[in-house]
Amino acid sequence: MLLFLALLPGIVLLCLVYGHDKVEKEPVGLLIKLFLLGVLSTIPACIIEVALDSAVKTSFSWSKMLYLAVKCYLIIAIAEEGCKFFFLKMSTWKSPDFNFTFDGVVYAVTVSLGFATFENIIYVFGTKKLSVAIMRALFSVPGHAMFAVYMGIYYGIAKLSESYMDTAGRDKNIHRGLLMAILFHGTYDFCLMTGIPVLVICFFVCEIIITFKTYKKLKLVAGADRRIS
Repeated sequence: MLLFLALLPGIVLLCLVYGHDKVEKEPVGLLIKLFLLGVLSTIPACIIEVALDSAVKTSFSWSKMLYLAVKCYLIIAIAEEGCKFFFLKMSTWKSPDFNFTFDGVVYAVTVSLGFATFENIIYVFGTKKLSVAIMRALFSVPGHAMFAVYMGIYYGIAKLSESYMDTAGRDKNIHRGLLMAILFHGTYDFCLMTGIPVLVICFFVCEIIITFKTYKKLKLVAGADRRIS
């Protein structure tokens, strides 16, 4: 039961995004590869987080809030989104299958859900609590998917820019997509880790609003899919 609940949100969200890829479906084999690379990306992300956390905790021991801000934005968010992006770009940028802008969204979300699903299994089986499985299914896994949607949108635009020999546009959009994912991720973790009731309530309200906005954005981007020459 717990394994089913740990796997279900990632599978549902992946199917949702894949279903919006109307023009040319991505090869299932490639998506499986990307999902597994997402799982693999948890290893370097974990190593980076553990290596830096103790140093940061010591340096900012005088301020819990500053420590949490540095931890959430500069360690966790950068490590996790950076590792996801590394495997994403390494495995898809030069792929002949990357020939539409919406492919960038499909690829980014697939890698991110591989990461999120494996992380979810660890948390759920670590606590063995049904409440944890439900809460993470409703918030944590969808959160990772949302970060990836914005990363993927700009990743696809960056690939389109390169096809027009616009290297400045390519680099700008790659950086923009990565930065947005990092900022969303850092804010998500910071609001929860502080434990401040007002921030936690704001988090849940904003999560619901952003979820609907992201879904609308996903449909809009899918409908405006463009071929990459």
